[in-house]
Formats: sequence, structure tokens, C-alpha cells
Amino acid sequence: MNKKLFKNRNAILEFGVAALVLIDVYLLKGSFAYQDLNPNPYLILSVILSSIYGLRMAFMSVAVCSAAYLITLHLNLNYQEIETLFDFTYLSTPIFMGISSVIIGELRQRSLSRIMILDQEINMKTKNQDFLIQKDSLHEKEISELKKRLVSKLDTVRSFYDIATSFHSVEEDVLLKNFISALVRSLKTDKIVIYKVHETGQHIRLAAQSEGYTFPLEILYSELDPLSRAALTQKKISTIQDVFLDKNLAVKETVLISVPLLIEGNLEYLVSIYEVPFLEYIPSNFKMVDLYGKWLSSSLVYGRLYHHSMSNNVWNEQLQIYHYKFFKDHIDDEFMRAKTFQLPLTVLRVGLKNTGAMSESKVFHIKKIVCGLLAQSVRSLDYICEGKDDEDFYVIFPVFDSVGVKNILSKVQNEFKLLGLKGDHDQQVGLESNLVEWNSNMQSVQEFAGDFL
Repeated sequence: MNKKLFKNRNAILEFGVAALVLIDVYLLKGSFAYQDLNPNPYLILSVILSSIYGLRMAFMSVAVCSAAYLITLHLNLNYQEIETLFDFTYLSTPIFMGISSVIIGELRQRSLSRIMILDQEINMKTKNQDFLIQKDSLHEKEISELKKRLVSKLDTVRSFYDIATSFHSVEEDVLLKNFISALVRSLKTDKIVIYKVHETGQHIRLAAQSEGYTFPLEILYSELDPLSRAALTQKKISTIQDVFLDKNLAVKETVLISVPLLIEGNLEYLVSIYEVPFLEYIPSNFKMVDLYGKWLSSSLVYGRLYHHSMSNNVWNEQLQIYHYKFFKDHIDDEFMRAKTFQLPLTVLRVGLKNTGAMSESKVFHIKKIVCGLLAQSVRSLDYICEGKDDEDFYVIFPVFDSVGVKNILSKVQNEFKLLGLKGDHDQQVGLESNLVEWNSNMQSVQEFAGDFL
């Protein structure tokens, strides 16, 4: 019941005004619309409702409260003692009420609009994240089903585990090399090559090959062997049993198995296997090679999705700070806000020094410490970001001047110094810093934060 009443804006306004009128008429016995009280209760009611519900309520509350104020004032004034109601003494309250309520309502309305936009962005990112999680879950289910079919002996389990692990990479060149290694172990052959199919389909270009052999860097489609042409045309695995080869055809190197790799329906790679031991040249192995090809295609798709997702990600999960890309994008918004509303804006750079001879793991540990100290010291509306250099951090302080930032910096430096971390030549690892504060003479982001971009 209380929630419904709180959501009914008009009822709250009417109830508030009615209560003030009744108190004025019956309890205070005609106090001339609270002329003796400062600030006036009608003004307080209008400002509170404007700050909660925005600009529309501001206009409505100003109109209703001003009307109630003037009516009660009219009913209690003795016009024989005063010349007119339209005197600044009486009109100052509704005038100030209108100005203050509209300004506060406009600020509240902008905040509500910004929150709505942020909610939409968060919902969109959540949907994208759920989509990737579902894709990854589907990939895990496919791996699980394949394990159940192939696991029969301990050596098979170990071999399958190694192959599954190698196909979890997100780097395309690594996946291609791991695919060749998997075929080498399964078919007991080492003469395999993978070609990248050109978009026009006029030629193929070398992408990966087994060690110890040299293959042409590029082959025209017209020069391909019949088996490879069949695989490209039919978009499915082809073996020497599927293609009739002319006995008089002079072929120095004969392809025994050709596997096209389709990525989201597009033909992108061609795998050619030149040598297979006689006992391994069986239909079950053909199906296994085809299965590995499909598995590789799925891994390539997920790898590309991963890289696409990471390119759009702005959050560093390990350090719990924003990426440098976020800083470059967001500093424009903060600059325009400061310039438009004449608000203070400060950007702080904090960097490590005396870490040149330290290992990457130790430097990363120190970076996590600095990020933790900054996170404990800054406000919730400040942004901690990666710097342009690997050992730098940038902090954006909206609506905060350089005096306050220097106090925060001093606190962080003192706490870091107490840790006593050692770096180059047994020197203590320290923090170096500089900051820039916006002023009205800075007309562009480059003038303001050019050294940080």
C-alpha cells in the first residue's frame, strides 16, 4: 500500500498541499501562508517533490503550491491595511519556489535519463555475455560427448585429453599447428599441409605444414589435384577411393585424404594428407579426420568470438581496473561535462619506478598492490584505468579539484612506502606521478590531457 502511494505522484502532492493548508487554517489560525517561517513549507514541499520525480513534477508542484500559497494568503490578508497582494514581500516565495524547483527538477531529470541509458548498456552487455557463455557451454557439451564415444582404454583417454587441450587455444595459428599434431599422432603420418582458400577461390595459400617438408607457398585452383578439387567443390572430406585418377596422370605427390574446413558455412581452409600407413587407411580413420576437422572449425569460430569480445571489453579482470581504451573513450565525455557545466575535473598519472630488472610476475604483483591502494582511496565515481605505458595508471576524478587529488595521492604514496618493496639494485620501488586539472582556457581534450592520450 505504501509503495503504491509513493508511486502516485499526484496523490502525494495533493496530500502535502492539503495538509499544509489545514495546518495553516486550523492549527496556526491563519499564519498568512507561513509568512513567518523561513524557508516556507510550500517551498520545501515543492523542492522535495522536484528532486524526487523530476522536471514534470517541478512544474506541477510549483503551480499547485503557489496557488495554495496565494489563496491562503488572500484569505488572511486585510486589504484595508495593505495596498495590493502583488508586492515582492508576498511574491518572493512563489518566485523563488519556481526557480529553485525547476532547476532541481531539471538536474534530477538529467540524472534519470543518464541512469536509463546506463541500464540499457548494461543489459546489452549482459545479453552478449550470456550469449558467449551459452556458446562456450555448447562447446563443452560437444567435447564431453566425443569423450564418451572414444574413451575405451587409458592410452586413448590420454591421447584424447591432449587433443582436447590443444583445441582449447584461441589463437588461429596455434590451432592449425595443434590440428596437424593431432593428425600425426592419430594416423601415424607426418606429411600434412593446410592451405588457406582465397576468397575468390582462384588459388590457395600455405597456412601451416608438418615439419621436415617443403610445400608450395601458393597453388592455383587449376593446378590442384583431382582429390583436392573434389573436396573444395563438394565441401566434404574426400579420399582417393572417391576420385578416379587417370593412370597416365603424372603426379609426383599424390594426396590420399583431403579435408575442407568450413567456418560458419564458409570454405576457408583445405587440409591435404599425403602419406598414410596401409593399416591406418580405413573408413573409421576417415571419419575421425572429418571429426577433427569439424572440431577445429568450431575452435576457430570460438577463438574469433573470443578475440571480438576482448576487443570490445573495457574491464581488466586481473587488476580490477578499466583498460586504456576505456580511458581514451571516456575522457572525452568527462571533458565535455566539465566544459559545459564549468565543473572541476582532474586526471592523475601514477607510475612505478625502479622495476627494470624485476620479473613480470613480481611487477604484476606490485601493480595489483597499487591498484588496491588506489581503489581504497578514490571515490566510487572515480575511474582507475590502465595507462598508456605498461607500468602507468590513470585516474579520472570528475567534479574534484587538484587539492583533493593531491591529498589522495599523498595517502597512497605513504601507504605504498610502508610496504618497503625492493627493486633495481636493492633500491626501494617507488611511485612517480603527475596530474592535470581542467580550466576554462582549455578548449579541447588534447589541450587538457594530450600527454595521456
